Amino acid sequence: GAALAGRAAGTVSEAATVTAAATVTAAANAVRRRTRERFGGVFEGDGERDT
Repeated sequence: GAALAGRAAGTVSEAATVTAAATVTAAANAVRRRTRERFGGVFEGDGERDT
């Protein structure tokens, strides 16, 4: 029982970590996209725009 509970807790923790990482990545991408839209890519240095 304890092993199964430990494995379940580990799976939940792993899922939470993956979800948090995806959330942070998405937030960072959104901020970069907004910054690029607002400033025309000057901070990106590439001048390309996402469509």
